[in-house]
Amino acid sequence: MNGNALINVIKNPVEIYNHDLMIKRAENGEISYAFELHGDQKKMYEYKGNIMTTAPYAFFTKEAIDRLIAIWCDNVTLLANNNPQNVVE
Repeated sequence: MNGNALINVIKNPVEIYNHDLMIKRAENGEISYAFELHGDQKKMYEYKGNIMTTAPYAFFTKEAIDRLIAIWCDNVTLLANNNPQNVVE
């Protein structure tokens, strides 16, 4: 392992940056690389180098993110009003 990693868990990596370059660099041992599989990509065992693939995260939907934002906003508002919620002790 070379101590470097790039992990993408949000969107299709092909749409964000040069995914093919990241694959090539991982195959050459320059970096470690983890990403979600989308479409007809190869399986994890078909890649060379230190590459890890995962299935897309099903919970990453607009509704799930909207709910997380609402919870976060509620927590900040309650804390500002000196009435914290979801306190871990």
